[in-house]
Amino acid sequence: DRVLSLQVFVRCTSLLCLICALGALLQGYRWLRAGLDVVEKPISAHTSEIAQLKRRAAVLFKDGFAASYYTLEKSLPLTYLYNPHRSYLKYLEFSEGLPKEYASITRELGALEAARIEILEGPNRSPSHDRRLWTLDPTKSGELYETFIHTVTVALSAEVDLQRSNLVSLNVGTFRNSPKKGCPTLYSAVLETPGQARIVLSSGKYMPEASCRRSAEFVFSGGRLTMDFNAKRLDIKTPTVEGHIRVRDEYQCNYAVSMSLAMDFMQNGWSASRFDDLDNQLEALSWLVSSSPFHTQPPTLYDDEDVERLVQPMDPASQTGVLL
Repeated sequence: DRVLSLQVFVRCTSLLCLICALGALLQGYRWLRAGLDVVEKPISAHTSEIAQLKRRAAVLFKDGFAASYYTLEKSLPLTYLYNPHRSYLKYLEFSEGLPKEYASITRELGALEAARIEILEGPNRSPSHDRRLWTLDPTKSGELYETFIHTVTVALSAEVDLQRSNLVSLNVGTFRNSPKKGCPTLYSAVLETPGQARIVLSSGKYMPEASCRRSAEFVFSGGRLTMDFNAKRLDIKTPTVEGHIRVRDEYQCNYAVSMSLAMDFMQNGWSASRFDDLDNQLEALSWLVSSSPFHTQPPTLYDDEDVERLVQPMDPASQTGVLL
């Protein structure tokens, strides 16, 4: 028999999450000897490894599930709009009046004109001396691969063409009072797609309360999508459609969807197509490792009053970033 390991990356934020996680671990033990793996980002941050993973993904991840806290959890409604996989259906509820053919919504939205995806978190969600300090260390993952990567995978889930986009400007910052001195704690990038849409991706820690937000907005020629990551709700507006898709109440507990999807994979394997986040993650990692400014630009020290200057706006008329 093959002897492989089951790796379950679990972060619990409440007693209920802890109970759910323990139950999943106990059940998952039954599949330990089956060679099933559940992994979260970043799968790798090395160019050669990512290239090999992309070439041999079908073999290397045949028995692996790539979990994602945003595209398969906080942003699942947006993921479903562009990839309506039946495995996601039981986690979602839909407002009355939404057409069953979701491709008609994306067609009516038309061409993408602008987008912003932001994960800006205050001190209570940021690393401290006794909590997750390693996540700021670029040699281990750093803010780039710990949080900013989520803005990239969300953009890819909405079919934003990052590989062919131009990096117009980039701000990198480090909070003056960060417990990990000199390590970046903020990234804010402006990109222009081949269709000339302006895309702003931002993540940051130690934000003042007024600047904290975790959301995404997509502006199209024929409508708008607004994704609230905290509420796990997508609001849709087109000339003929106005409604929402949200994660059901029973799956609002953090990691409930990810854990359930992983268990579904462990019990039943893949259906006709994968329903994890492997393709998005490999695409995101490939783009990040090949974008040298993210790795070479020195961070700027910032205090609370500097945040809105560093976090770049979706409206180019109020552009304050440093052009590359």
